[in-house]
Amino acid sequence: MRTTFILLAFMNLGFHLVHASGNQQIKYRIQCGTSRDKLSSEKINEIFELKTFTLPSGSKIYFSGGYFNKYEIAKNRLKVVKTAGLSKAFIRVFKYNNMLSKTAGQKYIEIAINKMAIVKSISKDTANISEAKLKVSPTPTSSKKYYSQAEIEAIKKKNAERKSQKIAKEKNIAAARKSAKDKKDAEKLKGEQGKKASLVIKEPPVFKIMLGKSAVYNDQFESMSKLNNEIVYTYQNRHEIIYTVGHYENLSEAKKSLISFKKIVGDAKLVGYYRGKMISLKLANELLAQYNNQ
Repeated sequence: MRTTFILLAFMNLGFHLVHASGNQQIKYRIQCGTSRDKLSSEKINEIFELKTFTLPSGSKIYFSGGYFNKYEIAKNRLKVVKTAGLSKAFIRVFKYNNMLSKTAGQKYIEIAINKMAIVKSISKDTANISEAKLKVSPTPTSSKKYYSQAEIEAIKKKNAERKSQKIAKEKNIAAARKSAKDKKDAEKLKGEQGKKASLVIKEPPVFKIMLGKSAVYNDQFESMSKLNNEIVYTYQNRHEIIYTVGHYENLSEAKKSLISFKKIVGDAKLVGYYRGKMISLKLANELLAQYNNQ
Protein backbone atom coordinates (compact mmCIF):
# COMPACT_ATOMS: atom_id res chain seq x y z
CA MET A 1 0.00 0.00 0.00
CA ARG A 2 2.79 2.41 0.95
CA THR A 3 4.64 1.56 -2.28
CA THR A 4 1.60 2.37 -4.41
CA PHE A 5 1.06 5.66 -2.59
CA ILE A 6 4.66 6.79 -3.08
CA LEU A 7 4.68 5.87 -6.78
CA LEU A 8 1.41 7.74 -7.35
CA ALA A 9 2.76 10.78 -5.51
CA PHE A 10 5.94 10.69 -7.58
CA MET A 11 3.99 10.47 -10.88
CA ASN A 12 1.67 13.28 -9.78
CA LEU A 13 4.62 15.51 -8.84
CA GLY A 14 6.36 14.77 -12.15
CA PHE A 15 3.21 15.80 -14.03
CA HIS A 16 3.01 19.10 -12.16
CA LEU A 17 6.70 19.81 -12.67
CA VAL A 18 6.44 19.27 -16.43
CA HIS A 19 3.19 21.23 -16.56
CA ALA A 20 4.72 24.17 -14.68
CA SER A 21 7.84 24.14 -16.83
CA GLY A 22 5.86 24.12 -20.07
CA ASN A 23 3.51 26.96 -19.11
CA GLN A 24 5.61 29.28 -17.03
CA GLN A 25 8.80 29.05 -19.13
CA ILE A 26 10.99 29.74 -16.11
CA LYS A 27 14.71 29.99 -16.86
CA TYR A 28 17.74 30.98 -14.83
CA ARG A 29 20.94 32.97 -15.50
CA ILE A 30 24.01 33.74 -13.39
CA GLN A 31 24.46 37.50 -12.95
CA CYS A 32 28.09 38.38 -12.18
CA GLY A 33 27.85 42.18 -12.14
CA THR A 34 26.82 45.31 -14.04
CA SER A 35 28.60 48.20 -15.73
CA ARG A 36 27.63 50.34 -12.72
CA ASP A 37 29.68 48.07 -10.45
CA LYS A 38 32.85 49.46 -12.11
CA LEU A 39 34.40 46.03 -12.55
CA SER A 40 37.90 46.12 -14.01
CA SER A 41 38.46 44.75 -17.50
CA GLU A 42 40.58 41.97 -15.98
CA LYS A 43 37.70 40.98 -13.67
CA ILE A 44 35.23 40.97 -16.55
CA ASN A 45 37.54 38.80 -18.64
CA GLU A 46 37.62 36.24 -15.81
CA ILE A 47 33.87 35.58 -16.17
CA PHE A 48 33.39 32.05 -17.55
CA GLU A 49 31.44 32.11 -20.87
CA LEU A 50 30.81 35.87 -20.59
CA LYS A 51 27.46 37.06 -21.99
CA THR A 52 26.42 40.74 -22.00
CA PHE A 53 22.83 42.00 -21.70
CA THR A 54 22.29 45.71 -22.51
CA LEU A 55 19.40 47.53 -20.84
CA PRO A 56 17.45 50.32 -22.60
CA SER A 57 19.29 52.82 -20.38
CA GLY A 58 22.60 51.76 -21.93
CA SER A 59 23.98 50.05 -18.82
CA LYS A 60 25.08 46.43 -19.11
CA ILE A 61 24.59 43.25 -17.11
CA TYR A 62 27.30 40.60 -17.22
CA PHE A 63 26.16 36.96 -17.14
CA SER A 64 28.09 33.67 -17.02
CA GLY A 65 26.75 31.41 -19.76
CA GLY A 66 23.27 31.46 -21.25
CA TYR A 67 19.87 30.35 -19.93
CA PHE A 68 19.48 27.30 -17.69
CA ASN A 69 16.17 25.40 -17.72
CA LYS A 70 16.81 23.73 -14.36
CA TYR A 71 17.55 25.48 -11.09
CA GLU A 72 19.96 22.74 -10.00
CA ILE A 73 22.18 23.33 -13.06
CA ALA A 74 22.14 27.09 -12.43
CA LYS A 75 23.05 26.46 -8.78
CA ASN A 76 26.10 24.40 -9.83
CA ARG A 77 27.23 27.16 -12.24
CA LEU A 78 26.87 29.72 -9.43
CA LYS A 79 29.27 27.68 -7.27
CA VAL A 80 31.86 27.71 -10.10
CA VAL A 81 31.51 31.48 -10.57
CA LYS A 82 31.87 32.22 -6.85
CA THR A 83 34.89 29.93 -6.60
CA ALA A 84 36.48 31.99 -9.42
CA GLY A 85 36.33 35.09 -7.17
CA LEU A 86 33.00 36.74 -8.12
CA SER A 87 31.49 36.50 -4.66
CA LYS A 88 28.57 38.86 -5.39
CA ALA A 89 27.19 36.71 -8.24
CA PHE A 90 23.63 35.42 -7.87
CA ILE A 91 20.90 33.59 -9.81
CA ARG A 92 18.59 35.78 -11.91
CA VAL A 93 15.16 34.44 -12.93
CA PHE A 94 13.53 34.96 -16.36
CA LYS A 95 9.89 34.26 -17.20
CA TYR A 96 8.82 34.15 -20.86
CA ASN A 97 12.35 35.55 -21.63
CA ASN A 98 11.61 38.62 -19.47
CA MET A 99 13.95 39.32 -16.55
CA LEU A 100 12.13 39.43 -13.21
CA SER A 101 13.03 41.62 -10.26
CA LYS A 102 15.19 40.10 -7.53
CA THR A 103 12.19 39.83 -5.18
CA ALA A 104 9.92 38.15 -7.75
CA GLY A 105 12.73 35.88 -8.88
CA GLN A 106 13.44 34.75 -5.33
CA LYS A 107 9.88 33.40 -5.02
CA TYR A 108 10.40 31.11 -8.03
CA ILE A 109 13.78 30.02 -6.64
CA GLU A 110 12.13 29.03 -3.34
CA ILE A 111 9.51 27.02 -5.27
CA ALA A 112 12.27 25.20 -7.19
CA ILE A 113 14.16 24.43 -3.95
CA ASN A 114 11.01 23.00 -2.33
CA LYS A 115 10.27 20.80 -5.36
CA MET A 116 13.85 19.48 -5.34
CA ALA A 117 13.50 18.56 -1.66
CA ILE A 118 10.21 16.71 -2.31
CA VAL A 119 11.65 14.75 -5.25
CA LYS A 120 14.72 13.82 -3.23
CA SER A 121 12.55 12.60 -0.32
CA ILE A 122 10.32 10.46 -2.59
CA SER A 123 13.34 8.98 -4.39
CA LYS A 124 14.88 8.03 -1.05
CA ASP A 125 11.66 6.30 0.13
CA THR A 126 11.36 4.42 -3.18
CA ALA A 127 14.98 3.23 -2.90
CA ASN A 128 14.37 1.99 0.64
CA ILE A 129 11.31 0.01 -0.46
CA SER A 130 13.21 -1.53 -3.40
CA GLU A 131 16.02 -2.53 -1.04
CA ALA A 132 13.50 -4.16 1.32
CA LYS A 133 12.05 -6.21 -1.56
CA LEU A 134 15.53 -7.47 -2.45
CA LYS A 135 16.01 -8.69 1.13
CA VAL A 136 12.77 -10.70 0.93
CA SER A 137 13.80 -12.54 -2.28
CA PRO A 138 17.60 -12.39 -2.45
CA THR A 139 18.01 -15.33 -4.86
CA PRO A 140 18.26 -14.03 -8.45
CA THR A 141 16.60 -15.93 -11.27
CA SER A 142 19.12 -17.58 -13.54
CA SER A 143 18.97 -17.46 -17.31
CA LYS A 144 17.93 -20.69 -19.05
CA LYS A 145 19.66 -19.73 -22.30
CA TYR A 146 22.77 -21.77 -23.13
CA TYR A 147 25.08 -21.24 -26.11
CA SER A 148 27.21 -23.78 -27.92
CA GLN A 149 30.89 -23.12 -28.67
CA ALA A 150 30.06 -22.51 -32.33
CA GLU A 151 27.40 -19.91 -31.40
CA ILE A 152 29.85 -18.15 -29.07
CA GLU A 153 32.45 -17.95 -31.84
CA ALA A 154 29.84 -16.59 -34.26
CA ILE A 155 28.83 -13.88 -31.76
CA LYS A 156 32.48 -12.89 -31.24
CA LYS A 157 33.04 -12.69 -35.01
CA LYS A 158 29.92 -10.54 -35.49
CA ASN A 159 30.98 -8.15 -32.71
CA ALA A 160 34.48 -7.86 -34.22
CA GLU A 161 32.98 -7.02 -37.63
CA ARG A 162 30.75 -4.33 -36.09
CA LYS A 163 33.74 -2.83 -34.26
CA SER A 164 35.83 -2.83 -37.45
CA GLN A 165 33.02 -1.16 -39.42
CA LYS A 166 32.59 1.47 -36.71
CA ILE A 167 36.33 2.29 -36.70
CA ALA A 168 36.38 2.53 -40.52
CA LYS A 169 33.34 4.81 -40.50
CA GLU A 170 34.91 7.09 -37.87
CA LYS A 171 38.13 7.28 -39.91
CA ASN A 172 36.20 8.22 -43.06
CA ILE A 173 34.28 10.93 -41.21
CA ALA A 174 37.50 12.32 -39.70
CA ALA A 175 39.20 12.32 -43.12
CA ALA A 176 36.22 14.09 -44.74
CA ARG A 177 36.16 16.74 -42.01
CA LYS A 178 39.92 17.32 -42.34
CA SER A 179 39.63 17.64 -46.11
CA ALA A 180 36.77 20.15 -45.78
CA LYS A 181 38.71 22.14 -43.17
CA ASP A 182 41.88 22.21 -45.30
CA LYS A 183 39.87 23.41 -48.29
CA LYS A 184 38.16 26.10 -46.24
CA ASP A 185 41.47 27.27 -44.74
CA ALA A 186 43.07 27.42 -48.19
CA GLU A 187 40.20 29.51 -49.56
CA LYS A 188 40.33 31.81 -46.54
CA LEU A 189 44.10 32.28 -46.88
CA LYS A 190 43.76 32.96 -50.60
CA GLY A 191 41.06 35.56 -49.95
CA GLU A 192 43.08 37.26 -47.21
CA GLN A 193 46.20 37.38 -49.39
CA GLY A 194 44.23 38.83 -52.29
CA LYS A 195 42.57 41.40 -50.06
CA LYS A 196 45.88 42.38 -48.48
CA ALA A 197 47.57 42.69 -51.87
CA SER A 198 44.84 44.98 -53.20
CA LEU A 199 44.73 47.17 -50.09
CA VAL A 200 46.29 50.59 -50.63
CA ILE A 201 47.00 52.68 -47.53
CA LYS A 202 46.42 56.29 -48.61
CA GLU A 203 47.21 57.82 -45.22
CA PRO A 204 49.10 56.59 -42.17
CA PRO A 205 47.27 55.59 -38.99
CA VAL A 206 47.91 57.48 -35.76
CA PHE A 207 48.17 56.39 -32.16
CA LYS A 208 46.02 57.64 -29.30
CA ILE A 209 45.75 57.03 -25.58
CA MET A 210 42.39 55.65 -24.51
CA LEU A 211 41.44 56.84 -21.03
CA GLY A 212 38.23 54.89 -20.61
CA LYS A 213 34.60 54.39 -21.58
CA SER A 214 31.18 55.39 -20.33
CA ALA A 215 27.60 54.56 -21.28
CA VAL A 216 26.00 56.95 -23.78
CA TYR A 217 23.15 57.82 -21.39
CA ASN A 218 25.30 58.18 -18.28
CA ASP A 219 27.33 61.10 -16.94
CA GLN A 220 30.65 62.23 -18.36
CA PHE A 221 33.80 60.08 -17.97
CA GLU A 222 34.56 60.15 -14.22
CA SER A 223 38.33 60.94 -14.56
CA MET A 224 37.71 63.96 -16.83
CA SER A 225 38.14 66.36 -13.90
CA LYS A 226 41.67 65.09 -13.24
CA LEU A 227 42.94 66.30 -16.65
CA ASN A 228 44.52 69.71 -17.12
CA ASN A 229 44.95 71.25 -20.58
CA GLU A 230 44.57 68.13 -22.71
CA ILE A 231 42.27 67.99 -25.71
CA VAL A 232 39.94 65.06 -25.15
CA TYR A 233 38.63 63.28 -28.25
CA THR A 234 35.50 61.15 -28.11
CA TYR A 235 34.49 58.24 -30.29
CA GLN A 236 30.87 57.12 -29.98
CA ASN A 237 30.41 53.37 -30.29
CA ARG A 238 27.03 51.61 -30.36
CA HIS A 239 26.38 51.70 -26.60
CA GLU A 240 29.24 53.75 -25.18
CA ILE A 241 31.54 56.74 -25.61
CA ILE A 242 35.32 56.18 -25.77
CA TYR A 243 37.57 58.98 -24.46
CA THR A 244 41.05 59.47 -25.94
CA VAL A 245 43.86 62.04 -25.83
CA GLY A 246 46.88 62.68 -28.01
CA HIS A 247 47.61 62.34 -31.71
CA TYR A 248 50.93 60.52 -32.22
CA GLU A 249 52.47 59.54 -35.54
CA ASN A 250 54.62 56.74 -34.15
CA LEU A 251 54.38 54.23 -31.33
CA SER A 252 57.46 55.37 -29.37
CA GLU A 253 56.05 58.89 -28.82
CA ALA A 254 52.73 57.45 -27.71
CA LYS A 255 54.40 55.12 -25.20
CA LYS A 256 56.29 58.03 -23.59
CA SER A 257 53.06 59.98 -23.03
CA LEU A 258 51.21 56.89 -21.82
CA ILE A 259 53.42 56.75 -18.68
CA SER A 260 52.16 60.14 -17.43
CA PHE A 261 48.51 59.42 -18.21
CA LYS A 262 48.63 56.08 -16.37
CA LYS A 263 49.31 58.07 -13.20
CA ILE A 264 45.90 59.72 -13.68
CA VAL A 265 43.96 56.77 -15.13
CA GLY A 266 45.44 53.41 -14.22
CA ASP A 267 43.61 51.57 -17.05
CA ALA A 268 44.84 53.93 -19.79
CA LYS A 269 46.15 52.10 -22.86
CA LEU A 270 47.25 52.71 -26.46
CA VAL A 271 44.88 52.31 -29.42
CA GLY A 272 45.04 53.06 -33.12
CA TYR A 273 42.97 55.52 -35.13
CA TYR A 274 42.53 55.28 -38.89
CA ARG A 275 40.24 57.27 -41.18
CA GLY A 276 37.76 58.11 -38.45
CA LYS A 277 37.65 54.64 -36.89
CA MET A 278 39.11 53.26 -33.67
CA ILE A 279 41.30 50.21 -34.39
CA SER A 280 43.49 47.86 -32.36
CA LEU A 281 47.12 48.65 -31.65
CA LYS A 282 48.22 45.58 -33.64
CA LEU A 283 46.29 46.65 -36.75
CA ALA A 284 47.62 50.21 -36.45
CA ASN A 285 51.23 48.92 -36.47
CA GLU A 286 50.51 46.71 -39.50
CA LEU A 287 48.91 49.56 -41.45
CA LEU A 288 51.79 51.92 -40.59
CA ALA A 289 54.39 49.37 -41.74
CA GLN A 290 52.49 48.81 -44.99
CA TYR A 291 52.18 52.57 -45.54
CA ASN A 292 55.93 53.06 -45.06
CA ASN A 293 56.76 50.19 -47.46
CA GLN A 294 54.55 51.39 -50.33
